[in-house]
Amino acid sequence: MDLPRIVLQFFERTVPVDPGDVLLVAVSGGPDSTALLHVLHELRDRLPMTLHVAHVDHRLRGKESDADRDFVEDVARSLDLPCHVEGVDPAGERDASGGSLEEVARRLRYASLERTAARVGARLVLTGHSADDQVETLLHNLFRGSGPRGLGGMLPAGPGRLARPLLGVRKRDLLHYLTVNEIPFRDDSTNLDSALRRNWIRHHLLPELVRAYAGGLPEVLARTAGLFAEIDAWLTAEADRILDEAGFGPGFPELLLGDLDREHPALRRAVLRQAAGRVLGDSRAVTAAHVEAILDLLRRGSPSASLDLPGPHRVRRRYGVLVFESRTGRATAGDPRSGGEGETVVDLGGDGACRWGNLHLRWTVSEAAGVLPLPRPAATAGGPDPVSIRAGFDLDALRPPIVLRSPRAGERLAPLGMQGTRKISDVLIDGKVPREARTAVGVLCDNGGPGPSERVLWVVGQRQARHARIGPDTARIAWFSAE
Repeated sequence: MDLPRIVLQFFERTVPVDPGDVLLVAVSGGPDSTALLHVLHELRDRLPMTLHVAHVDHRLRGKESDADRDFVEDVARSLDLPCHVEGVDPAGERDASGGSLEEVARRLRYASLERTAARVGARLVLTGHSADDQVETLLHNLFRGSGPRGLGGMLPAGPGRLARPLLGVRKRDLLHYLTVNEIPFRDDSTNLDSALRRNWIRHHLLPELVRAYAGGLPEVLARTAGLFAEIDAWLTAEADRILDEAGFGPGFPELLLGDLDREHPALRRAVLRQAAGRVLGDSRAVTAAHVEAILDLLRRGSPSASLDLPGPHRVRRRYGVLVFESRTGRATAGDPRSGGEGETVVDLGGDGACRWGNLHLRWTVSEAAGVLPLPRPAATAGGPDPVSIRAGFDLDALRPPIVLRSPRAGERLAPLGMQGTRKISDVLIDGKVPREARTAVGVLCDNGGPGPSERVLWVVGQRQARHARIGPDTARIAWFSAE
């Protein structure tokens, strides 16, 4: 096998490099990453790149770990390449936060590589994962009950800066390259420990499967992983499109159940996985079991059931909405849920923004010339009120001070597009705002201050009042938007 040609084709077809690109090669000292480093060095005249070496010292094997670090530094020095070594403490992290030592070490390793890549300006972080690693990953995830993402194993490129030029190469071919070229490498003694699941798959299960089915089984499984990876890539892209169109994110972590019901079950699972991943900050932390638990939450009859997620997060069903939020649900200082005593004064002397509890309010002031706002639709008899996440007012008809505060008991609103008034509590009930969250809904008022002269302009996110409405004589408009 012509290993340099395979690696060169990887960069030509999968992740082209440009002159001046810095590539960070993750080298443990083992055969795979050592082979990758030497192949890349061999290709230095054919690829327009600058190589850096990174070694993550997990400090798990005492003197053996020290010897691995020294070996990598010596190899980098012999190839005249800069070497970056960083130590991590997976054992201490595991004791502090729990989880398996393997998973904690993996997380710390990639975090270290990302820090080093950012520091040296690397466009790619290259790892030595081989086709054998891909097969082991597929089997490992299969037994964990993974969906298409887990069965797709590792991608040739991604997430982020990661790239795996050897993913289509068998380990035996890498060992052959090292032997023919008389290149030394290190053996990790923990790779022989069959108490670790991956090692048991490597040394016991996979050889039995190869004997029982066919010698080419690893290649078949690697191709299967590739097919699952393609399926998952499509599902992920579609799920992200749906979430983006819904405006889902930290400022608006809500999904309408009706929208989810319209999607194919496979896509529905992907949407839930990506939504939870956006909240947790890493979709890899969301397992198939988490997704199935969220689906079970949707099937329940209770309109207010909830489910804990990893970390300080939970997902809660709120009538026809799925909400991702802090698990504690506790009010904090300054949070309107703590009693609704605080008020924020809005300065309309120009554009601006303010935070009030979990609400982020923005406003802009513009000339009305050329603006022809459409009238807001009136509520239909027996139907829901139109929802307002943006509101506009005649600036010169407003009476300062403008304040943002919690609703008050018995308070009423004169809705735009309707006659008479309505209780704000009824507006919130119609908007299916849970009782415990109603004091966290902002109310924008003018002529601010307790008393009969104060006017409710906008129940934020629910209904706008007809006070200071925009009309043909309006000269300046104050536009408000809420997140």
